[in-house]
Amino acid sequence: MSPDKNSSVDHSVIFEKAKNVANLHLESPRGIMDNDKRQLETAIGIGSPEGLFKLTPEATMVMIENSAEELAKGFSSAKFLELARFLIGKPSSNVDGSWSNQPLLDALDKVEKGDLAGIQELEGLYEKSKHRDEDEYTGDSRINSQVLIVAKTVAGQIGAAQALREIARASSYGSMGQNIGTAANRKILEMALRA
Repeated sequence: MSPDKNSSVDHSVIFEKAKNVANLHLESPRGIMDNDKRQLETAIGIGSPEGLFKLTPEATMVMIENSAEELAKGFSSAKFLELARFLIGKPSSNVDGSWSNQPLLDALDKVEKGDLAGIQELEGLYEKSKHRDEDEYTGDSRINSQVLIVAKTVAGQIGAAQALREIARASSYGSMGQNIGTAANRKILEMALRA
């Protein structure tokens, strides 16, 4: 993957995929429901990417799953790293210092520089966040998994389209509500379609 060059995403292909997704309607295994369908039809009617940035979380995820090959053309390594840093957010920590997101940022920096030890560190952070007890916050496992996917993509271990699908799916799982997932998946669409 090129670290700094993007291919152009063909918006007409994306809108054709949107029509396909809208037509899935209730038959979709991902559960496209009436509201999702209406929002997709509105976005198609608008005819510009702006409409796609306002889709329901479910419709956004299914859009990414169905158009990942085309969306991936808008993602260089640099853009994947930008997405990961967006997901991590600004450096922060618990009041008592028991958790910080700085190790995520540090590990990602290593991967960017070609040090694959960063991937092992991210794997460790992800595993820790999956098995936390109620008294110890060790990070959001969805975000940690998404950052790990980005790292493996930048290192050439995962293809760009597969990575976008996995990141989109990871957004929909977990117990912290849908704000994280919505933000992540809308960011993917925005980064690809505003390339």
